[in-house]
Amino acid sequence: MIEAGKALFAFGTFVYMRSWLLLLTPLLLFPLFTSAQAPVQDTILTMSGREFPCIILDSLGLEIRYEFVNQRGKTKTRILDRGEIFSIRSTEENVLYEQDTLIGNWMTEAQVRDFIAGEMDARACHKAGKQFWISFAVSAGAAYAAQGGFATTILAPLILTGWQLVPVLRIQEECISDPSHTWNEYYALGYEKVARPMQLLNALKGGGSGMALGIILFYLAPL
Repeated sequence: MIEAGKALFAFGTFVYMRSWLLLLTPLLLFPLFTSAQAPVQDTILTMSGREFPCIILDSLGLEIRYEFVNQRGKTKTRILDRGEIFSIRSTEENVLYEQDTLIGNWMTEAQVRDFIAGEMDARACHKAGKQFWISFAVSAGAAYAAQGGFATTILAPLILTGWQLVPVLRIQEECISDPSHTWNEYYALGYEKVARPMQLLNALKGGGSGMALGIILFYLAPL
């Protein structure tokens, strides 16, 4: 009788353990299964200093095909020319840029990294509000003082916008993310490439807005 009880207890324990094993096995294997199925996340760094996550679909030819999720949560497929990409990073970085003076790639890989760092810092931090307000104020005053004169009205915003191409662009110190770039000429070139068009566009916007305000004031309250 005791032996039968022991056998029954052992059988019950076996059934109990087997039930739990069958229940837990899928839960334990699920993370392994999903990680094996999920595509590897890549990051593209472009020559223009833009970095974004994506999934590389094809990287063998002259064009890199990739897909990404946009701000609306939709998956999109895009193509970039190989020459527009500096590197692709997944588990490790694969640098696509090659120094070749015949095609205009005269900088070394290290110099391009500094150049891209300048582009990224300028895009993230550079402020061009001063150019807007100076151009706005001067253009508004010139348009009002012109009292309907076309040449003076249009001349001020054009001169102020064109002036943004003349002076040496000052790198804003608070924008330098890495102090080692402070006196780096390649960093400065990259920074200027992004920052100068920002100043040019802001001066143009300010000049146009100021000119419009000056004309309106002339019609409302002429001298």
